[in-house]
Amino acid sequence: MGSETDEKTVRVRDAMTRQVVTISPNDSAQSAARLMNAMNIGILPVEVPGTGRVVGIVTDRDLVLSVFADGLSGSAALYEFMTVSAEVCHPDDDVDTVIEKMCELDLRRLVVVDSDLRVVGVITRSDVERTGAAGCEMDPLFTMDRLWDEAVIVEAPGRVLRVISTRDAMLCLRSHWSARSGQSRRHAIAMCEQVLRGNDDPQLAKAAFIDAASEAGFQPRTWTDTHTVAGAADA
Repeated sequence: MGSETDEKTVRVRDAMTRQVVTISPNDSAQSAARLMNAMNIGILPVEVPGTGRVVGIVTDRDLVLSVFADGLSGSAALYEFMTVSAEVCHPDDDVDTVIEKMCELDLRRLVVVDSDLRVVGVITRSDVERTGAAGCEMDPLFTMDRLWDEAVIVEAPGRVLRVISTRDAMLCLRSHWSARSGQSRRHAIAMCEQVLRGNDDPQLAKAAFIDAASEAGFQPRTWTDTHTVAGAADA
C-alpha cells in the first residue's frame, strides 16, 4: 500500500527547474535587472557567495515597485530591498502541498532549497500544473494593485517584510500575521479591500496597515523614517 501511494505522489524534485541563476546580496539592482532580461526569468534567489545558502529573493516586481517606485538608483544593493527569509519549499515536498502554499500566499513561484538552505531549483505554478495537480483561482482583488507613496518596513521574527502597495499589505495581513485577530487588523483588511476596489485613497490603506502592525507588536517604519535615521547617524 505504501509503495502505491509513493508512486502516485509527485515530488517537487520531479517538476522543478534545476538550472538556477543566483545573485549576491551586494550586487546592484541594475545587475539584477540585466540578468533577468538576459536569462528571461522573473526571480533571482539571493545567496551568500561561496556558501550557496539562500538569504532572500528578488523578483521583477521588487525591481519595479520597491526600487523605481521608491526612487532608488540602479546602483542600490539588493540587500536594501530584497525579500529576506522568503518562502521556500524542499525537493521531497509533494506538489499538492506546494500548490496549496502558492494559492494561500498568492505566489507564482517558490525557491527550492535543501536541508542546508542551499538553492537547488525553482518551481512555478506552471511547473506544478503540468504534473496534473489542481490549480487555484486567484482572488479577483489580487489582479489589481494601488501603490503607496513610500514603503513600510515591518520586522518580524526571522524575516523583514517590505510593503510598498495595497496588494502587498493585504497579503501580509492575511498570510504573515502572527496575531490573527485584533480590531486594527480587521480595519486594515477592510480598508485594503476598499482601496483595491478603487473606493479610497491608497494612503489610507498604508495608515491602517501601520496601525495593525503596531497592534500586532511589530515596529513598523516608513522608508523616510529609515533614511532619516541613517542620515542623522552619518551627520
